[in-house]
Amino acid sequence: MKVRRYFSLIIFIMIMICLSACGARKPSDTVRVFMSAANRGDMETMIDCLEPDAANLIRGFTDIAGSQFGISGDTILSMSPGLMYIANAYGAGYGVEYEIKSERISGQRAIVTIDFTMKSGGTEQTEENVEIPLVQLQGKWYLAMN
Repeated sequence: MKVRRYFSLIIFIMIMICLSACGARKPSDTVRVFMSAANRGDMETMIDCLEPDAANLIRGFTDIAGSQFGISGDTILSMSPGLMYIANAYGAGYGVEYEIKSERISGQRAIVTIDFTMKSGGTEQTEENVEIPLVQLQGKWYLAMN
């Protein structure tokens, strides 16, 4: 039962992150790092790709969620790749396939357009021409909350 609760918690956090970015040279590099981390269940790297205010918000929520189980938010994040592995071993079949279609930069803002397919529990959801907003802070690109 606890494994199911931990898995549900991780899925909730991943959804929050997906709705909301990792300092890189080009905006599309940040998107690649984020999507690769999503495939591995690497929540720490995914959070590092978020603009700092959003990353702090997610870490705060993770700490609150972890306190419900008597563990730290950092422990939850460090467990996420293993939990993803276990979930997939039991048939969750989570994964993301994507293709970067374009990148538009305007000053310290950018839009990366992708097509992606998310797989989970035997179902697939495909989205085309999804625009991912990014912001450049101190020379690094991050997924933006706007």
